[in-house]
Amino acid sequence: MPCIAEWPELVSAERLAEWSTRQCSPMTGERFRDVSLAMLELAKSENLIQPQATYQLFDVAKSGDDWVRLENGDEIADAPAAAKVIAKAQSLIAAVVTIGDRLERRVSSLFSEKKTLKAFALEEIGVSAQFELSTALAERLAGEAGTLGLQCSSALFPGNDGFDLKQQSTVFKLAGGKKIGMRLSESAMLYPVKSASMIFGFGKKMPSWERTKDCETCKAREKCRFRRDKAAA
Repeated sequence: MPCIAEWPELVSAERLAEWSTRQCSPMTGERFRDVSLAMLELAKSENLIQPQATYQLFDVAKSGDDWVRLENGDEIADAPAAAKVIAKAQSLIAAVVTIGDRLERRVSSLFSEKKTLKAFALEEIGVSAQFELSTALAERLAGEAGTLGLQCSSALFPGNDGFDLKQQSTVFKLAGGKKIGMRLSESAMLYPVKSASMIFGFGKKMPSWERTKDCETCKAREKCRFRRDKAAA
């Protein structure tokens, strides 16, 4: 079960500028950009972003319209969108990623100190870092698949349309989230907060799509302040 703690830099001034053009947060403008750059330096100096990931590959035994059964006997159910992709795969990869809880705790301390703008800026940096980490893992897995003459599908996230959030507990267990210090609440929420779980199809002719496509299936899309606008998508 690979556990990866060494990653290239996830957030830089350039990536942060690019990130701001891909989301419709009202926290824009020159002042916010300046504060964001200062918070980026704070995140680096205090080592607030500690990316980790763990994943595991399982052979697929059988699948139906909304379920996938693995060779080890585990099953992912209530997931028609995932089953549609995995039905074409020979294996499934379950993965979890996190940037740790240091940044989240620093955001809380800034809010308690009434440094609201700095807190929002650091929070946005954390969201960007988590997004980049998920993307980096997907690229890593695509590379591994390529060396075997196979393909890795784009990521499928529990909680998006067609993939019930309750299945996050199964994905978390399969990926081995506890090995990198993560935990799961009774309501299937991941901790640290800046974490994500996902599955990939592994095989031949696996489908892939742009990450902006995930915003169309995310159940928080109507109220998410990071929702991409049409121009960005």
